[in-house]
Amino acid sequence: MAVFLGVAAFPAACTPAHSAGELTEIGEPVPDVFEPLSWTQSPEQVRGLFPNAEIRDDIPGYDVDEPVTVMMVYDVHWPRFGDSVANVARDGEGRIRWIGIETTETREACWQDGGPGPSWCRSNYNAELVAILEDLRRGISSRYGPPLETFRGPDPNASHPGDAKELAYRWRRVGFDVSLSINLAEDGAWAVSLFAMRQRRP
Repeated sequence: MAVFLGVAAFPAACTPAHSAGELTEIGEPVPDVFEPLSWTQSPEQVRGLFPNAEIRDDIPGYDVDEPVTVMMVYDVHWPRFGDSVANVARDGEGRIRWIGIETTETREACWQDGGPGPSWCRSNYNAELVAILEDLRRGISSRYGPPLETFRGPDPNASHPGDAKELAYRWRRVGFDVSLSINLAEDGAWAVSLFAMRQRRP
């Protein structure tokens, strides 16, 4: 399962413009696809939403250069995603910095521990994940309009020139950005990731 513990989950070319300074004020809820998660929930409330899930709430991460603590909720079946991992990052004051949902490779032959997967996996998107990506892109665009930015380029985890390209979209909202991408995990398997990330003033 791909796990991204910082805003590098979205390509550098498309990261939020306000990436340093005080948090901007949130002016609207996260998109419906994140439900039942929201900006205002405490760690205890998040735990209560997933009583049967495996949860870790002590994973260190970074929001740009600021340390955060990430709560991971494993093996949750999420509408429009399938089996997924959710993650919620908080800063030292307990404020949520990002909310993410990630689903990963369903082709078992592409799962590799300790190295890149087979070249045919890396060079070809998983059709099931592409369908998830396109469904989410259409749904978010129908609500917010077309993406502010679209990125297609080499994936940072690519290990061969023939690897397929990372594809990512970004929408700008009041106080946060929404990013959607299909990208390679460190093990060479493809993942679809959706994040709502707080904006910060310059």
